[in-house]
Parts: sequence; structure tokens; C-alpha cells
Amino acid sequence: MVFPASVLVGLLILAIAALSVCLPIVGAISKAREEKEAYDRELTFAREILAPKNTVKASAQLISTKKIVLAMDELTKLGKQHGLEIVSLKNAGVSNKKDDFYKGILFEVESSSSFKDLGMFLSSVKEMPDWIMDLDSLRISSDPADPSLVNAKITLTLFVSKDNG
Repeated sequence: MVFPASVLVGLLILAIAALSVCLPIVGAISKAREEKEAYDRELTFAREILAPKNTVKASAQLISTKKIVLAMDELTKLGKQHGLEIVSLKNAGVSNKKDDFYKGILFEVESSSSFKDLGMFLSSVKEMPDWIMDLDSLRISSDPADPSLVNAKITLTLFVSKDNG
């Protein structure tokens, strides 16, 4: 079957018109795919940064029990030196603070003392030569049985070098 030249020219013009419409669309699709891949990479990177890490929990297991016991003994000695009656002292787990160089172990202390003795104890905790301790929280209330005493609930963080846990 033979088509007249005018039909072939018409089909050729139609094909060129279709290509001129389709090529920009194909280019836009290709560009959109590249942008999507770039956004996917950025999203994956952001998720990795924002995802909660289990490294703090895992690293806490590396801190020796001996070091925790030594720190608790030191806190008890400081309390006695400054007239602080330590009602309770316990290891409260791992600090949520993220740090590249230190692991943080939480201690909760409940005490009864004069306000001045409490201040002296907290000051001496900050100045301990062998430990880096930080005061995270402090709640003070008056002792209902003895108005000259205060009850304190203290949360301290002991920072231990990740290399020397």
C-alpha cells in the first residue's frame, strides 16, 4: 500500500510535534527523578542524625561496677564530712545527655541536713579532684519534724571518660 506524499509529510509533522511535546516531559521526569534521589539521600541522612542512638545504653555497660561503687563511697564520705545525713543513695542509670567524650551515670541522693551543710556538700561535689560531677536537679523542702533542717532530693551526673570507663 502506497501513501500519498502529503499523508507522509503530515505523519512526519505529527511525529515531530509529538516529539517536541514529549522530549521536555521526558527531561522533566528525569530531572524530577534526580531531585527525588537527592531528597531521599538528605532524608536518610537526617533520619540517621535524629534517630535515637543506643550507644548511650551500650556504653553504660562498659562502666565498671567498681567505679560506680567508688563514686557512691566518695559521695557518702563527702556527705558525712559536711554533716549531711544521706537517707538514700542509688545509681539511677545513664544520663540522656549526648557527649562524644564522656559517659554520664546518674545518682539520686536523698538527704537531710541544715541548709548550710547542704550547700557545703554540693560545693565539695563540684570540686572533687578525681571525678567530674554535675548537679542535674535539686529539690529542697523543709523538714516538718525539725524546722532547722531541709530535706533534699538531688540528681547528680558522674562523667566518665569513654576511653577509661
